[in-house]
Amino acid sequence: MPFNRHHLIGLLLVVLPATASAQIEKPRVLFLGDSVHRQMISAAANELNDSVRIEFPRGVSPSNSGAALKQIDELLGNGEWDLIYFNFGLGDLLHKDPRTKEIRAMSKEVGGVRVTSPDDYQKNLDAIVERLKQTDAMLVWAHTTPIANADSSGLFEAGSAAEYNKVAEKVMVRHEVPVNDIHAYVMAQFKEVDKHPDNLQYLKALQNKSPLHKPVVEVIRKLLGLSEEPH
Repeated sequence: MPFNRHHLIGLLLVVLPATASAQIEKPRVLFLGDSVHRQMISAAANELNDSVRIEFPRGVSPSNSGAALKQIDELLGNGEWDLIYFNFGLGDLLHKDPRTKEIRAMSKEVGGVRVTSPDDYQKNLDAIVERLKQTDAMLVWAHTTPIANADSSGLFEAGSAAEYNKVAEKVMVRHEVPVNDIHAYVMAQFKEVDKHPDNLQYLKALQNKSPLHKPVVEVIRKLLGLSEEPH
């Protein structure tokens, strides 16, 4: 039977949708964490836009590991994730008024206590990781960033981020979850900029000097088996 243009059109109708679908299919990465890490993840998402789809939970934003554990199903949503990049820590280190159930910031100098004790932090992370593993997604934990001028307000304690990162690392090693040591990366940039009393502001200042999302991009590419984009 001779081949005509009607046969060609029929073939295109079959082939083109599958090809187009393959082109837009990207690995899906879910980010769970605070606004400090979200700044880096957003920058990483822009750089990885052609090869990775990075998404954020909608309508829920827990401030600490305890709240994250309670809202974990909402955070995960209904999506199927290839990779979950997560961190909870900064909100756990905040000092709060011990007399109120809700979190109300209070300086440790006037009786404020940490939102989460080291023991509870470990228990929360253990439970969070156990739940995340049920998704069958690859997991990567990001250490909590340093807190600039932690003692100036009394709301945080100097060195507490490093202390809790050690707790988190033990949990991740036990569960065989890779760790992205953002804390060490940021510390390496510390001397290059003036410190700021606000954690997010000093990280923005650092970002202007050095791309803080670089290790985020590297670990996502490595875990998903993506080649580095040509320059």
